[in-house]
Amino acid sequence: MSTTAELERLAALREQGLLSDEEFEHAKRLILRQASDRESEQPRATSRPPEKSNFWRIVRWVIGIAAVLFIVMLIVGSNYANSPEGRAKLESKASIERCWAEQARKSLDPSSQRMMARMCEILESQYRDKYGTNP
Repeated sequence: MSTTAELERLAALREQGLLSDEEFEHAKRLILRQASDRESEQPRATSRPPEKSNFWRIVRWVIGIAAVLFIVMLIVGSNYANSPEGRAKLESKASIERCWAEQARKSLDPSSQRMMARMCEILESQYRDKYGTNP
């Protein structure tokens, strides 16, 4: 039975004279106390939406961090490629590649191919000495 229905039943009993005012007040307090106890036992609805699982929160963070790192690397890479040192490094790499392509031509005689190979190796050695990495 609902709290409202119980209170209405008590009021009807008091009007019929079956309950005194004192008994009515006592019964009313008991009913209201029981109703408040029932409300406190029930989980309260919050205005916040239910929390999403931690998995999706972590996935969003990982994707966000990866995107930020990608953008930072693009900016740093473009600045490096446009710097004088970066351009010199790219030109050196390209000249070494052209050297090896020239050495691989079949129209060269074996002695010319050996000489070209030696020149390409010297260019690679200079590149390693200057930049500290293989071309």
